[in-house]
Amino acid sequence: MERLTKVLTKTVVYTKGKYEDTTSAEMTTEDVRTVLKKLAEYEDIGTPTELKQLKENGGFTGLELAEIATALKELQAYREQELMDTSDKEARKSADEEARKSEEILRKYCESHQNCEGCVFYKE
Repeated sequence: MERLTKVLTKTVVYTKGKYEDTTSAEMTTEDVRTVLKKLAEYEDIGTPTELKQLKENGGFTGLELAEIATALKELQAYREQELMDTSDKEARKSADEEARKSEEILRKYCESHQNCEGCVFYKE
């Protein structure tokens, strides 16, 4: 999502208004509508209280899901590359390192969320 605000020392300013650092008093009606639409999008994702409850009950945040999805994609690419015969040792070393990083990310989440029965890191 595109960022609409910037935090200055003690003020939050709107960055898409008439000025780069538009204060709330300088915002046009259209600026206010834009900010309210963005706020509604964030509220649709969940309030901070709802997200905290989700996290406490074993759920993942959007950022965690994105990190997990990226790690899974990288592991899948590694496995597909592993099936191909590669003679480039440097490329292989780099791919091995990326796979290790991906496994560490997945292991971090799987150890903190014990409900991942289909996961390769699941411990009973």
